[in-house]
Amino acid sequence: MKQMNAEETSAQNADQIVLDHLARFYDEKDIELIEKTTEDLIHVYAVKANKERPYHLLITAGMSDIPMEVPPGFEEFQFAEMMMLLPEYWPLSETDLEEEVNNWPIQVLQTIAELPVPDRTWVSWGHTVSNTDAPFSNFVLFESSLLVYSITTSEEFVKIELPEKTVHIYSAIPLYPEELEFKIKYGADNLLDKFNRYQTPEILDCDRENVCNPKHLRF
Repeated sequence: MKQMNAEETSAQNADQIVLDHLARFYDEKDIELIEKTTEDLIHVYAVKANKERPYHLLITAGMSDIPMEVPPGFEEFQFAEMMMLLPEYWPLSETDLEEEVNNWPIQVLQTIAELPVPDRTWVSWGHTVSNTDAPFSNFVLFESSLLVYSITTSEEFVKIELPEKTVHIYSAIPLYPEELEFKIKYGADNLLDKFNRYQTPEILDCDRENVCNPKHLRF
């Protein structure tokens, strides 16, 4: 039997925590591993859409193995995983995910999940993660993500309560450049108010309205 090193053991632990959590809410036949990094540390699982659930749920596993360096008083938020909701028509087969037009949401989740370790930083509700002023792919205009708790899943889903820690699951909402500028200037709550006003869906819509176009800049 192959001996696992510390990194492999850690990744396995995160996988089991996430898989056990998913099994509480979804049928195990709908849960599938769809991506892992070259280093084999951050995996991405999909809960496939069905007749009752018209979206795919993507979630990382591995980020929560390492505590983030949070400011004093924020120790409760040291552990996190990322998720994103994709429309039911989004192609997720192994062949489909070889194409950038289909796999960029996975790359976004992995990038966010890997961010705290080399940069010695942290992410939490209301934070934004930018793609250095460049679109996520050649097929979309989104350049950053806003991290919030999902309003589509159940309230119990967004936290994994363990004896030794709480893992917060943040939904990554892709933003247009103008929306990021608005959030930086006015805050996450005001941007979310605009999303509510214009009925911006949590489920990814690559052609959704930019709520911070000039015609929408007033509160």
